[in-house]
Order: sequence, then C-alpha cells, then structure tokens
Amino acid sequence: MCLNTTALKANESKYLSFSYGRGEKALQNAFCEAIGFTDTLNVEEETQVFLNIVNEYTKDMSEDHAKETRSKVVDYCLEQDKYGAPVEFKALSQELNEREPERFEKFVMEKKAELRQPETQSEPSAEEVEIRREFIPDRKSLRNYVRFSGKSKDVTLSFSANALGGDVEFNGGNNTLVIRNLPARLLKQLQQEQAFLSELKAKGE
Repeated sequence: MCLNTTALKANESKYLSFSYGRGEKALQNAFCEAIGFTDTLNVEEETQVFLNIVNEYTKDMSEDHAKETRSKVVDYCLEQDKYGAPVEFKALSQELNEREPERFEKFVMEKKAELRQPETQSEPSAEEVEIRREFIPDRKSLRNYVRFSGKSKDVTLSFSANALGGDVEFNGGNNTLVIRNLPARLLKQLQQEQAFLSELKAKGE
C-alpha cells in the first residue's frame, strides 16, 4: 500500500493506492478491509459504458475502419491496464486520430454528458456537472469486446469478433455457426479422425 500524505492533507481524491496478485481474492478483500479501503467505482460497468460509446463512434465508419478503430481502442486500454494506469480520453484520442486529435475525446465527453443528464428539470449540482476524463479499464470486458467465447460440457469455442460475418457466420434462426478456413492444426486433426473412422468402417464391411 502507498499512502500519499501530502495529497491526503490537501484533501485530494487520489491519495491511496495498492497492488495485489491475481487469484488472491480472499486476501485482497481482507487487505482492503484492514486499510479501510472502499472501492466506489464499478470498473466493469464503466468499461461497458465506454465500449457502448465506442460502438456509437464507429457505427458510421466503413466496416474495415470500424474494426481497426475498435481494435486500437482495446489494445490501448489493455496496455494501460497492464501498467495499472487509467485510460485518459485525451491521450487515447490522440492515438486514434493525429489529424483530429480531439475528435474522439470530444465525442466521448458529449455522450457521457448525455448519460449524466438529470431526470428532473432542476439545476444540476457541481458533482453532476463534473465528468471524469478518464476511467479504469476492466480487462475481462475489453477482451470479451473483441472476442466471442463460450463453452459447454463437450465444446469450447473462441474467435475474434472481426471474423463474424466473414469466416464465421451466425444463423439466428436455428442458432448455428458456420465456420470456414479452419485453423490448420484443427483441420489436420479432423482429417486424421475422419480417415481413421473410414478405415474402421471399411474393415467392418
């Protein structure tokens, strides 16, 4: 744990930080309780809101440009997560578009402002007006955004979201997937199994 006493005395919002290893949830909870830390941020929800805004930002782009932009966003966010750093909209915006470095940031802030609009007609408070210009990314949400995955008792499946509509087609009518251009290793295994079964069938006849 690192306690910034200068920031604490100045009544700043960021004065406490700590790190922990993966797979130590019980220890994490005990440590947070011991130091009196309460996480008031729902990083999964914040990340999902951000990704929904990214979808809106890319919806009028060409398919290739939209996929490239979404991939850049996720790669940048994952890189920030690796170093334990928040994602700043300004820095990300500059990464996405050098010619218009403020375009993405402006879009995000406008959308977040719309989401923060009070339901009543009363004057919003200072807390309601202020909108954070950064967020802490949720690694799992980011990876799910660029990949589809799932498993049952007998099947485990994972593929890039970019493949949907190309090598992978989904039929919502009968809930089936058609997969083309199978990975070479998988294809070889299937061909070997097919040859083995054909040989057994020939011997049986």
